[in-house]
Amino acid sequence: MAASWKQLYLLRKEPRLVRSRFLLILVLLLLLQAQEAAAQWKRVRNAHNDRGEMATVVYQEKIYSFGGFSTWPNVEPTNEVYDPQTDTWTYIAPMPEGKAVTHEGFVLVDNTVWLIGGRLTDSHGPLTNEVWIYNISQDSWSRGPALKDPATGKRLLWGGGGAGLLGRTIHVVGGFVATACDNDQDKYHLTLNVDDWLVDPAHTTWQNTRKPMPIKRNHISTTVLAGKLYVIGGQFGHDCGGGEDQIYSHRYDPLTDTWTRLTDLPTVRSHCEASIFPLDGSIYFAGGDGATSKVTILTPGANKGLGSWANADKYDLPNPYIGVSAKVVGSTFVLSGGKIGDVDPRKETYTAPIDRHIPYKLGFGAGCFTKNMKSGTHAVLKNLLYTLEGEKAYTLTSDADWLRITKKPNGKALPTAVDIEATIDAAGLAPGTYAATVTAQGQGDGPDFEEASFCVNLTITAAESKENNIRINAGGAGYTNSAGHFWRADTYFEGGKPAADFFEVAGTPDDSLYQQYRYAPTDSAFDYNIPVPGAGKYAVKLYFVEPTFKEAGARRFAVAMEGQQVLSNYDIYAQAGYHRAVVESFKDIAVNDSVLSIRFTSLSGNALISAIEVAGPDSATALGTPPPLAGSNTCCTLQVWPNPSITGRVAVKLQGYKAGQPVDLFLQDVTGRVIRRLHLQTNLMGTSESMMILPESMANGLYLLEAVSTTGTTRKKLLLTR
Repeated sequence: MAASWKQLYLLRKEPRLVRSRFLLILVLLLLLQAQEAAAQWKRVRNAHNDRGEMATVVYQEKIYSFGGFSTWPNVEPTNEVYDPQTDTWTYIAPMPEGKAVTHEGFVLVDNTVWLIGGRLTDSHGPLTNEVWIYNISQDSWSRGPALKDPATGKRLLWGGGGAGLLGRTIHVVGGFVATACDNDQDKYHLTLNVDDWLVDPAHTTWQNTRKPMPIKRNHISTTVLAGKLYVIGGQFGHDCGGGEDQIYSHRYDPLTDTWTRLTDLPTVRSHCEASIFPLDGSIYFAGGDGATSKVTILTPGANKGLGSWANADKYDLPNPYIGVSAKVVGSTFVLSGGKIGDVDPRKETYTAPIDRHIPYKLGFGAGCFTKNMKSGTHAVLKNLLYTLEGEKAYTLTSDADWLRITKKPNGKALPTAVDIEATIDAAGLAPGTYAATVTAQGQGDGPDFEEASFCVNLTITAAESKENNIRINAGGAGYTNSAGHFWRADTYFEGGKPAADFFEVAGTPDDSLYQQYRYAPTDSAFDYNIPVPGAGKYAVKLYFVEPTFKEAGARRFAVAMEGQQVLSNYDIYAQAGYHRAVVESFKDIAVNDSVLSIRFTSLSGNALISAIEVAGPDSATALGTPPPLAGSNTCCTLQVWPNPSITGRVAVKLQGYKAGQPVDLFLQDVTGRVIRRLHLQTNLMGTSESMMILPESMANGLYLLEAVSTTGTTRKKLLLTR
């Protein structure tokens, strides 16, 4: 409420005393009006320690706060958690001695917080390449995968940038390297698949295969919304006369590896790393250099998808803060810590009610795919399924037989997204155009979520002869009556680098062929090509349904190319434009109950496997005296506990192997799909112990663990009941 111009005019005619009292009242009214915008903020319990430029995350309606600056310019070694429901701050485990940081990247992954790189000791401290992981459930710290330059393998000192989790991949962008003296970088966009690292930390490292930020800068604010990574504001330079705040905003799409420049900020902005968050389909961030008392909102879908900005004046902060923590828990806006000015960290905490309009929706990162393929080929489509807010159980369905969901057909959708895959099987499709739709529907308790879908537009052309392929062919002379007997095959390089996605072959075995199986489809429609880049060492694995080799009494294998069998050295020959591929010795052919593995060297990019003959006892004489069977199940033991597993973690112990022997451990579902692969190596006693973490998306049920080595193969069933 303010005095009118008429009141002010009349005031001039009043006695001086009356006029003085009126002016006093007017000043009070104006002060009350000025404070009205911030009146919704309520001062609550202080944190234990002053803290600015910290890292904060929300987990199960509590706010976890790490590091930052305390008594300027020192890094605060303690960490705390705030519970808005009880208005209490509680200390949690500090980082290991000397490892507390600021200027780090941070992400929440399941029930862990990853602190990536950053600055040690104080405001001018050195950068680090270390990654530390805080386990919320166990209140403990452990080392993560340190940052290294993938090209050189050397330590990559990094800080002042941002990080985000998309699906199961962590992205690290921006910031400075080596020192904080104007070394802003646009060389690195590091990524790490969390699940691969959990399964095989020794062989999983940061990759630098994605496009870096288009405009290099530090002190950026990063968050994830609708399957995209948003990078807002930041600075040019830092320690050496830099610190120039910027107005740039970008969005990164991991499915297309593309950056889009969004509408510029209304003012320059930086130091909002812990005060940016997605909410109700928009992006909020609070305070920071450039607009220290403002809460600013990005509406991503406005302005033809380039976004629009607006300040939410009713949430103006009670003080001008830099490096403050701002988070929303339920319908409560929580503000804590931050600096007033450059060198005054604070501990006060405020809360305010915030209007919520929660969009209960599922969505896909890519709305449509267009593919041109040859008849008889396969292609894998990768997408991200997300929620705009909250979590929701889901089921994926396809309305076309040629399009199958081959990764995470069901599970729990999250705001950080879930990696899903659909496979196009063009076997038997005539040339022409086809269309299909994949739909995600919410399941179970809780709010109903609006379903989502993506389309697939497919054009099929006639198959042509291919180069650079391993060909699984039906044309072997004399191999009949066995169409469709092998179920799945996949190829990979030595060292485990994938050369192709697996494919499935329709058909079931004929029980009458127990004593002699010839896995060679006779119809040319059953030819399968697996792309490879050229000559080199490869392995083909053929996965069979039933009956198993063990039940058949199989003792010997012959591999034929265009009908030729070579029983002495197991060479694979090629004709009709395909080149020779050599199996060096019998040890390069491994078998267990349902898997035939053949390792061979191809002299070019083309190799043809015409037929696989599995010979049982009745035909062993015709094949000659067999050598000892590779893959015997009598070599070694595999122990798994607890079994059933109710926690999603199982301990695995291998015994009876050779000293220092490599062993591959596979976790498979009932269809034979490999869910986890662990590379192990035995110790001097021929044993190996490891922990396998099962994906949260795994449904309860029966699974198979399989340990494969040159010594042999053994299996155990695993029951998951969490």
